Amino acid sequence: MLWARLQFEDRGFSYCPHGVIFVLEKASLEVAKVGKNYQIFNSEEHANFLRRNNKNPANYRPDIIYEALLSILDSPLNKAGCLRAVYVKTDKGVLFEVKPYVRIPRTCKRFAGIM
Repeated sequence: MLWARLQFEDRGFSYCPHGVIFVLEKASLEVAKVGKNYQIFNSEEHANFLRRNNKNPANYRPDIIYEALLSILDSPLNKAGCLRAVYVKTDKGVLFEVKPYVRIPRTCKRFAGIM
């Protein structure tokens, strides 16, 4: 972490004490009972189930939030210590915070399992 800060400062930037906050809205992280288990709806795996329940499968894309979180948390901004928090607001209005030190799983399937 110290190395990243020094490298960040060497390029003409200064360490930002206040930090940057990201807000990701309209996250499609809807959990529902599919069969015997609760799962996050995914348009690839649950397309038929969503169509039977008159829902548009294109609206259920947890991989978009996964990629956004992965990009933000792996960014040089975070490595330099300038990221304060990431807030995610779902379609249902649930707001949660992701701290900068959280390690996101490297596969989307494991990410959905943790969520």
